Amino acid sequence: MKLSTAELEIMEQIWRLDGPVTAAALGGALQDKGWKPTTLLTFLARMVQKGALSAQRQGKQNFYSSELDELHRWLEER
Repeated sequence: MKLSTAELEIMEQIWRLDGPVTAAALGGALQDKGWKPTTLLTFLARMVQKGALSAQRQGKQNFYSSELDELHRWLEER
């Protein structure tokens, strides 16, 4: 599975936050990117479709978890 540079940056934040995270939490962690909330949601939806993330609905929010480990990134870079 190939992830774009932006998707890898999102994965790094999910790994760093260590657990299921909301789009709002990711938006705060990635605020320096200047992405609109809808842009981040588009990336997250694509990553769920690719199988890189899982999403679990709780109330009105999705909580995103990595389906990949950091080893996958290392292997992908080789």
